[in-house]
Amino acid sequence: MKKQRKFAGHPAIISATSEDRISDLPDDVLHLILRRMNSPTQAGKTMALSRRWRSLWRSYPVLEFDEADCHSRRGWKICPAAAVATDYLHKFTAASIERFSGNQLPIEAFKVSLAREDVRIKRRRAVILEQLLSLALERERKPGEITMDITGYRLPCRKGILTSGLKILRLTGIKFGSDWRCDDLPPLNSLRLLRLKYVKFNHENLLANLIARAPFLETLEYRGSAAGSTKLQVISKLPTNLNSLRFLCLENVAIENNDQLFTNLISSSPLLETLELREISKLRKLRVISRLNNLKTIKIGYPLDAERIEIDAPGLETLHLQPLYHEVMEIKVTAPELRHLELGGSGFTERNVCELLSNLCGGSSLKSLTLLGLDRVEKLNFLSPELEEFKLFMWANSKLREIQLDAGPRLAKFFVGCRNVLPDGKLEKCGISSDATACRLEVDFGHVRFDSSRLFGGLRRVIAGFSQLHTVSISFLYSPEYSSDSDKLDRSLQPVAILHLKVGIDMVSSCDRRTILDGLFWACRPRFLTVVPRTSGLKLIFKFLLSLMSKYLSEHCAGEGGDREGEFEEKQHSLHRLKDVKIVTGDVDRPNEMKEEELVNVSKDVDALLVMQRQVSFKLTWHE
Repeated sequence: MKKQRKFAGHPAIISATSEDRISDLPDDVLHLILRRMNSPTQAGKTMALSRRWRSLWRSYPVLEFDEADCHSRRGWKICPAAAVATDYLHKFTAASIERFSGNQLPIEAFKVSLAREDVRIKRRRAVILEQLLSLALERERKPGEITMDITGYRLPCRKGILTSGLKILRLTGIKFGSDWRCDDLPPLNSLRLLRLKYVKFNHENLLANLIARAPFLETLEYRGSAAGSTKLQVISKLPTNLNSLRFLCLENVAIENNDQLFTNLISSSPLLETLELREISKLRKLRVISRLNNLKTIKIGYPLDAERIEIDAPGLETLHLQPLYHEVMEIKVTAPELRHLELGGSGFTERNVCELLSNLCGGSSLKSLTLLGLDRVEKLNFLSPELEEFKLFMWANSKLREIQLDAGPRLAKFFVGCRNVLPDGKLEKCGISSDATACRLEVDFGHVRFDSSRLFGGLRRVIAGFSQLHTVSISFLYSPEYSSDSDKLDRSLQPVAILHLKVGIDMVSSCDRRTILDGLFWACRPRFLTVVPRTSGLKLIFKFLLSLMSKYLSEHCAGEGGDREGEFEEKQHSLHRLKDVKIVTGDVDRPNEMKEEELVNVSKDVDALLVMQRQVSFKLTWHE
């Protein structure tokens, strides 16, 4: 009889007589595959023969338990009682001891994740966890090779968890109780990675001593508590013997009365390459001073109480600064080799930003600049001759009215993101001086609804700053609302001839899409046009192309008189460079907008009109 099983939830059936190449692989190879899976419990679905899976599981060198997984096995949609999960943990422990007792199989990794806690069974869980730990440490392949990953909410930690053979240690939600003393910590000479998340210590010196016991530590990540928590882990000192440290991340901790903390740490860590600090409290002055060239990346996010920030790193290449809500009075940055700069948050004043850009952008090294939601800045004027990429994100409270950028010939991308803000109502002047011949302009108007006449005015102010543009990409989530003044375009700004215009329109609303393309045609005069109606609106696009070409390119347009004649000639002039039109859409448009036969007919009409009038090629594709 054939044995059948559904494969990964799909209706396809695999029989025992079919070819199963996965089961033919040796155990060592299958072990490596299982180690890289999100959940080893799903591994049985990859094999047709359960007999092969049982044999493989008995030799699997990983001891792993996830309480959430036992919920999914039982098919419960809600978490069961903690006592039920603990019983399952007890059975898992007994089965694991039995599995490893009959052989000399080494254990390479130990992972335990406990989702919840009950005071009545807390002591019982601690005993079970100690049994698993003892088994893991007894069977470790060799000192320094075992990986420990323990997750449990306020689970008391026992001394047996820390051994000299640890190489990787990840703890989440663990509380070091009152039974822990600094003298009880063993030397951790093999430890290379230490990741502590929501770990509580009975006194602050225990954390510093734990780190000091690992002199060869390369990666240190510590998150004191969940975001918004009022009970922060206080750090007043860190060890200065971390000669091998390469990555340091501290998040949501309180640092009291020690402005030299990071300077002392960096000076004693000559190999440190990346420093990340997020939500650091109770530190009035944040100083990061490095006299070595190894420190390449610094990311400082939301320094809650810092009034002054000082950074001096001769080899620094990437710098992210995002002070949020808290005003920073003084910012000093010395980084002659800086390549990537990102500034954001309402904590920046206009004086701070102007001074930073003046000091950092004037050099010849900066390649990428990103500005995020500078709510207190109204004017920006800076020079960056080697800049290759510029991104500006304007948020709802943005007060930016004027920007003047003097970039060199290497500028390749200029992005303006205007989500939840009226771009033309805020940005009144945008001057860009650049000799770049292959610059790509991207404008994302996001969720904004506004008058199309204001759209074209603001867009053309941005475009007019460029001497040459290769590609202009415009993206709308909602189309601009139609207005009687939409056709009154500002004639004081001369249109810019670009090579490629790409327009993405995502949603249908009560707007006139013809006005959008009409204005963009006149402002850009593209040689290649790509229209992307991502969800709908394909029929409107076709009708617009037909009416546009027949209205402005047919012979009777030249016979109109008065002001209308000049308008038609201007429109015709804006399209004289057009050589290629492409409409990219998805299958979703076929049943909702037009029948396939109708699409083919309209496509032929547009194609014939374009080729007949202007020798313009036309292409309709279903996917971009």
